[in-house]
Amino acid sequence: MYKTILVPLDQSQQAESALVIAASFARLLNASIDLIVASSVGLDTEEHEQYLQKVAGNLDVPIGKLEVCAGNDPATTIVDALSARPDALLCMSTHGRSGLSQALLGSVAEAVIIKAGMPVLMVGPEVSDHVTASLEAMQVCLDGSESAAQLIPFASDWAKKLSARLWLVEVQPVDNKAVENLDIVESGYLALAGERLRKEGIGAEWEVLHDTHVANALVRFHEQQPVSLIVIATHGRTGISRMALGSVAMQVARHAKSPVLMYHPQAH
Repeated sequence: MYKTILVPLDQSQQAESALVIAASFARLLNASIDLIVASSVGLDTEEHEQYLQKVAGNLDVPIGKLEVCAGNDPATTIVDALSARPDALLCMSTHGRSGLSQALLGSVAEAVIIKAGMPVLMVGPEVSDHVTASLEAMQVCLDGSESAAQLIPFASDWAKKLSARLWLVEVQPVDNKAVENLDIVESGYLALAGERLRKEGIGAEWEVLHDTHVANALVRFHEQQPVSLIVIATHGRTGISRMALGSVAMQVARHAKSPVLMYHPQAH
């Protein structure tokens, strides 16, 4: 699946918050961790190298490469490091101090996800330091679009390898006059997808939620179940689809207590 978990750091505690999640996934996937610092050109490389060695020494999982990557654009630097590791999963904090940290819930994170062409595991400020040793359930956020539908085979692959259950979740606005009929249509769509997953031997459930705030509904649902990982596309048809990076997907990452796996529709 993945042999490496790549974690970008910037010497801030906020960026380091991704390390706990990265270590948990490294254990689940039998992977090692690579640490990088996306450094501005001209900064003290030796200082960054010493920092990475110190961080690596505090981790109880296999460590691969420690790398200081110079560049003026943090997003491009991170993506270049990921591109050099085709078997790696990028795990990064959604907030930090500078450079890497600058507006991570905005331009940098958005640029990383789009440029990466691969799924990115985002760790928001509400994610707990305590992560269970197993990934029991995953929440797959759908909206009926072809783009979001790509999440299903991707998530099912994870579910099979990690023996996890899947929750397929759709959010519909409560102020839609045709919500009752739409509910029936979407329930049928989710049920069909869920039944197919069950035939593959994957535990699957589904739910249509009604709320004017899509992100809030998705976050509340994951807390009620609960689920260990949220999987969401960065754009689709409606709700999740409209301004997904700037709105729904990033809002979910900001407020969820579980990490969020951002899946760009072209990434597979």
